[in-house]
Amino acid sequence: MGKGIGINVVVAMVVALTGVLLFLGLITGTLQESLTMLYCGSYIRIAGMMPSSENPSIPDVCIYGKPLETFRIEEYDNKIVSRILLSYIISCWDKVENLRLEKDYACYELVLTETVANVDEGNVSNILVKEDHCSSIENSDFGCGAKDQIVWSVDGGIINTQKVLLIYYDYANDSIMVKG
Repeated sequence: MGKGIGINVVVAMVVALTGVLLFLGLITGTLQESLTMLYCGSYIRIAGMMPSSENPSIPDVCIYGKPLETFRIEEYDNKIVSRILLSYIISCWDKVENLRLEKDYACYELVLTETVANVDEGNVSNILVKEDHCSSIENSDFGCGAKDQIVWSVDGGIINTQKVLLIYYDYANDSIMVKG
């Protein structure tokens, strides 16, 4: 009998400790931030699959800093869209460097009005190397500098049917994230 009570007490203490940790996680924001990131990532992926006529906007909770500028890209050609995307990536990087931010910062919401022809990180990085912009921002994944400052978080790795992209600065990784 004495062992049964001891196990019950240990289980009750573990449950109570778990409850306290969850409560502290909600108060300090750690759990809340994780849930927000999960929600926002899912929302952006789903919004990217919707037809352009729906044109869903990114909710304020998913904007990692203000102001967020929205631009429409009305091109479908791989090279043109890659070049436009690179210009927004470099612009975001320059903006973050000038502001000297020490937090995540959303730069641009890009709305693609056309289905684009398979734009991926390689296409954007090839233009980065070819036009000698490696001094502006590095992307070691494609032989452009020592750091990986462009992180591609696009469903399937290829921009094709996505309709909304988010370009933002990820402070923890000191990189520009392309999310869609």
